[in-house]
Formats: sequence, C-alpha cells, structure tokens
Amino acid sequence: IFWIEIFLRIRASSFVIFLSDRWGPIDLILTILGSLDAWILSYTSGTQGLQGVAVLRVLRLLRLIRLVRVFRSFRELTLLVQVLGSSFREMGWVGVLLILIVYESSIFVYLALRSHENDNEILEGVMDSLGW
Repeated sequence: IFWIEIFLRIRASSFVIFLSDRWGPIDLILTILGSLDAWILSYTSGTQGLQGVAVLRVLRLLRLIRLVRVFRSFRELTLLVQVLGSSFREMGWVGVLLILIVYESSIFVYLALRSHENDNEILEGVMDSLGW
C-alpha cells in the first residue's frame, strides 16, 4: 500500500517535486526499509550470519513518524491528543485519592467492628472469613 501511495504521489507530480517535499524522502526511506524487512530479512532471520541485520527491524518503528502528518493535518485531533495526555496526570491523582479513601475506610470499619466481635456468631464468622 505504501508503494502505491509513493507511486501515485510521484505520478501526480514529478520525482524532483516528490523529493523536494520534506515528507517525500522520509516516506521513501521508510517504505524501502519496511520492504527490506518484509521481503528479505524475514527469510534470512534464522541464519547465524545475518542476525545483526535484525537490528533493522527496530527501524520499523519509524513508520510511526508518518502519523505526525495526520496529527498536523487535523487541528481537532491534535487538540484531542493533548487533552488526553494532560488528563493522565490528573487521573493518576484520582487513583491515589481513591486508594487512600478505601484504605482509611477499611481501617474505620475494622475499628468500628472490632469491639463487637463477640456479640454475634454471624459477626464472628464474617471476621474469621476476613482474617481478623
């Protein structure tokens, strides 16, 4: 699919204009490396002599750079990602607060029920099942 995109972009304009665009050479290099990985390295990855070439598989992560173009094209998408990223910190604090509330509530319930543990057989069974 990436080769088709590159072919159509070169066909719509010339090869020189494709290379003068700042994303053109990056797309071409990433597509070549991806094809090299998919077609050639997948067949030779089991041999001993070419195990060092497997490092090129890490370069497949560079395909994520292509997503930057999508984010720059849509202002709303960029804003959405920024809002989600900034909300993770606040959600972490909400989680810490919930953990503290549950911990303090369990201490309160334990202290409230501890003095009544001999009052009722049902309460003793509950306390034994909880390990208190």
